[in-house]
Amino acid sequence: MEKSCFLTKKVVSVFLFFMIVMFTYLATPVQAADAYPYRNGSWLKADSWGFYQRECTSYACWKVRQAHGIDFNNSYRLSNGNRWGDAGNWDNAARKIRLRVDNIPARGCIAYCDPYTHGSGKYGHVAYVYLVSGNKVYVQDYNWGGTHKYGDRMLNKTAFSGYIHFEDLQHVFYVKYNANGGKGSMANSTFTYGIGGKLRKNTFSRSGYKFNGWNIYRYSDKKWYYTKGGKTGWYQKGKQPSGYYLTIYNDQTTVKWTTSKNKDTVEMYAVWKKASNEKPAPPNESLLEGVYKLKHVGTGKMMNYAWGWKEFAYKPIFLDKRDGSVEQTFRFRPVSNGKYEIDIMHKEGGVMNVWTSKTVSEGKKIGSWSRTYDDTQRFLVTYVGKNTIILRSAQNSNLAVAPDKSARGYLQLVKYNKNDKNQQWVIEK
Repeated sequence: MEKSCFLTKKVVSVFLFFMIVMFTYLATPVQAADAYPYRNGSWLKADSWGFYQRECTSYACWKVRQAHGIDFNNSYRLSNGNRWGDAGNWDNAARKIRLRVDNIPARGCIAYCDPYTHGSGKYGHVAYVYLVSGNKVYVQDYNWGGTHKYGDRMLNKTAFSGYIHFEDLQHVFYVKYNANGGKGSMANSTFTYGIGGKLRKNTFSRSGYKFNGWNIYRYSDKKWYYTKGGKTGWYQKGKQPSGYYLTIYNDQTTVKWTTSKNKDTVEMYAVWKKASNEKPAPPNESLLEGVYKLKHVGTGKMMNYAWGWKEFAYKPIFLDKRDGSVEQTFRFRPVSNGKYEIDIMHKEGGVMNVWTSKTVSEGKKIGSWSRTYDDTQRFLVTYVGKNTIILRSAQNSNLAVAPDKSARGYLQLVKYNKNDKNQQWVIEK
């Protein structure tokens, strides 16, 4: 009697669970399965989004378009001719566009199976997640088992390799602006995840300081954004890996993927750099004030700015054959105490810069950067002949500018030697 009662209760519980699921299913305003526009199409023909009709990818694409209002297709946000392709490639494509992929199901996401896993074939499988209840997921799909027909199933969440969170593309995040010791106020910004937009132009001010960009703090996990070379990551202060420093976003930088958490807030903290009190020297202070070309004594080649290059994090300066171009032209601008800033005359230019965060050292590369008014961008001029000079670092006069031994001859800092022709330059007005 007790066993029978237990079984009855169990049957009732299961019945009630599925009634709740079905009621939720029927009561929610989502497109019905038979609204799929290619339900009677040929699976040998492509749909208007670039997938084959009545395949799992075509149906999943349609569901994403319907549920999230985005123009999803086989090349969505991919470049260089890349495509989403077969279902087994969808997780890789999602990662390329920085869409969240994990093992946590959510309504509106796409469940995927890697090829030859969880009952799928060599092309993998994708399905639309309609409902999540505990460890169970309710999915809708096409062509499960090679039927080219609609199906819906309730499965354990572990029945799939993972989940692609297209629903994140409906999320928004907020940006606050913090004067960080400055004065003024700036309105908040709201951005859609994956679409984004430009940060507001800085209007904060601070007496005796120059605005130098933004550091970024994220509310959801209480972390700051750090960088090291080409690597980045979010860390709590003091817990970042060795060598990482706070990332600086330039004024009006475009943000898009800053946080995937819906309605999260990130705060932009103004970075201030103490303004220089140095004034430009009068024109008669130096014979070098003006625009020059610099010919390398050792090779006879010209100092050349590599505009448009993307091989490095910075725009390098190297040796090249004389071509009369503006990228081989530099302005010597004297500042106090015998120091010079060397402007690059090309429109993309900036100022000659030692590629380092704080302290110059032997082997540091020379390239272009925006003006920071410090001695990493200032040089001393030493004459070794009537029109022949050596450029020494204003921060460390024991280091001089010279090309490295590569075919390009990228400029770097070496130990100063006035007799070394590799460090000598002929200046041409």
